[in-house]
Amino acid sequence: MTSPSTTTLLEAAVDRIAEISRTDVQIMLRQVTLVLALCLPLFLVASCNDESGQYTLYRNSVLDAKMRVHVASFDSSDGDAYNSENCEVAAGLFVAQPGVQVRYWCEKGRFRK
Repeated sequence: MTSPSTTTLLEAAVDRIAEISRTDVQIMLRQVTLVLALCLPLFLVASCNDESGQYTLYRNSVLDAKMRVHVASFDSSDGDAYNSENCEVAAGLFVAQPGVQVRYWCEKGRFRK
């Protein structure tokens, strides 16, 4: 029985190191891909959150004139003027109902307490 030569052992060691390195790189690539797959949709949603054309309709309360109650949000992709006009129209329709004792108003932007 002959023992393996030093060259054979070194070649086997180099092959094993190369194999480990390839495996490590594949693992890292999978991890990066997973992180991107999880984070990219969140980034896209956050970057689309442009409040410039959004309007919110509020009302107060009969019991508390300073209360801000969310009634509706207007965030159509048709833009600022369209959303503003629809918010004002809705506010006018609410106020025009018989017996309404609260105030309705529109504010630019998303709902805020």
